[in-house]
Amino acid sequence: MAGRLREGGRRTLSLDLPGFGESSAPAGRANYRAAHVLEQIEQLLPALGIDGPVDVIGHDWGAYLSWYMVLTRPDLVRRHVALSVGHPRAFVLSGWEQKRKSRYMLLFVIPDLAERVMAAGGFRRVRKFIGDSHPDIDTVVADLSRPGRLTAGLNWYRANFFSTPLRRWPRCRVPTLGILPTEDDYLAEDQMINTRRYMDADWRYERLPGFGHWAPLQAPEQVAGLSLDWLGAGAASGS
Repeated sequence: MAGRLREGGRRTLSLDLPGFGESSAPAGRANYRAAHVLEQIEQLLPALGIDGPVDVIGHDWGAYLSWYMVLTRPDLVRRHVALSVGHPRAFVLSGWEQKRKSRYMLLFVIPDLAERVMAAGGFRRVRKFIGDSHPDIDTVVADLSRPGRLTAGLNWYRANFFSTPLRRWPRCRVPTLGILPTEDDYLAEDQMINTRRYMDADWRYERLPGFGHWAPLQAPEQVAGLSLDWLGAGAASGS
């Protein structure tokens, strides 16, 4: 997907969030709070010579973080693309379908038990949870098998799960495109559709028919095309 964005004339910066990829996996759930990670991003941008607002694309926890960024530091973002995850308030107030799809989180926030359950049988439950729609499940399991990495991934839930419903989320003042794959096993459509209620800037919602939660990996051309169109529209209008 990043390659397609670069072909479209965009400079790209792909971040390994704490606990993932080549980033460190610090102990303690406080290191995975959205506010803490955003502070690290704020320090990173000028270190890379980036001194103006950026366009941000986020998926899953990356989308939660991108929402946190546009809602608390809108001065840092020019235009925003959120995949699968809508405005946090829309997510909190979503209907029973989203509650059903989110029930796995109740296990993930329990320390030690979640690690034992998910790692048992050669990460059998991880394979089942992520599902056949992920194109490289073996790499995912190998990454999570590294010391501390499974706990790091679960710490994103433990650090942000309970605070999200209690927080007074502001309305969004950054133009945002929401993209939801129609076969997403974890996110319901109402939380994306109802995001428009919390927007004070341009908003567009696009469905991605026939793809599951891992659309950035399954359908990189389609996701990049929608993103380039949205980000380019902002450039054309001078925003």
